[in-house]
Amino acid sequence: MTAIKTWPLAAAACALGLLTVTTSCRNPGMLYALDSPNVVKFDHPLKSLSGNDKLDLLWVIDNSASMGSHQKNVIQNTEMFMNLFTRKKGLKWKMGLISTSDHDRPYVGFTAASALDHTTPDPVAKFQAAVKNLGLDGDSTEKTFDPVLDILQTYPDFLRQGSVFNVITISDAPEQSDISAANFLRILRQMTGSQESLAMFGILNPRDFGCRETDGTWDYDGSPYQEAIETTGGEAYRLCDNNFSDHLKDLGEQMLSRLSYRSLSIPDGVRPDPRSIHVYFHGTELPGGPKDQGGFWVYNYRLNAIQFPDLDFADGENEQVHVEFNPA
Repeated sequence: MTAIKTWPLAAAACALGLLTVTTSCRNPGMLYALDSPNVVKFDHPLKSLSGNDKLDLLWVIDNSASMGSHQKNVIQNTEMFMNLFTRKKGLKWKMGLISTSDHDRPYVGFTAASALDHTTPDPVAKFQAAVKNLGLDGDSTEKTFDPVLDILQTYPDFLRQGSVFNVITISDAPEQSDISAANFLRILRQMTGSQESLAMFGILNPRDFGCRETDGTWDYDGSPYQEAIETTGGEAYRLCDNNFSDHLKDLGEQMLSRLSYRSLSIPDGVRPDPRSIHVYFHGTELPGGPKDQGGFWVYNYRLNAIQFPDLDFADGENEQVHVEFNPA
């Protein structure tokens, strides 16, 4: 009896760019493909897949007198946030921490002795200690833009070539740097070499977020923070909420979701029938489709490549997948 395999219709349609299909990408129907003796088969090592596995993350945390409870929130939720990164197999992340005070020294991540990255034995404890060292006697004029540019110019090796660069600002005050948001982003793009690799996020306390205990009377709408965050496709969260841990978790997941897919190019210029593609790992078939629908991979018709949003299913350094498909 011929075996019948199922395929998520929406995943195939979205990968092919068939925008006229009536099936929603969030509510896939099913296509069915019959096994065929005319099958292309090959194995491919996972570690050689192209894709961005480097994330450089810079924290900017307000160290003025009003930030005591907010710094404690960061410390209490460090492990939850850090676990998102340490559990991401193959991700080469690194982090640094600076304050909102002009000419303040970096607190972690910028020297060999203070390195905080995927090789650090106990990254949670190291980051918590750095946040504790921030203190509450920083400048009353809180800035993000100026300190970020100053630290990256002083320590140019912090940014790695080809990495994704994210900035997280945690502050209850408005941005008060001497540089505009537009010029700040222009200089950052020159440093990173790519607009797509840069994103800013903020956990902030403006009046129009419904935050009463804000440092000064300021609104997010129309602010330099809004311009920098929205221009780079980032997101702002309410610092005054009780669910700080939820915000930090969502922020981390957003960062990880923006890393580029790992792509496995189809060899020899052969183009598969998308409905016939099967991917196996250790003899078990990996379902196709978007990750939020239980899938492990999608087929990108334009690139003629099978793309994996992550490689969390593979533990070792020398793992490989087995691919089979019928030529189109």
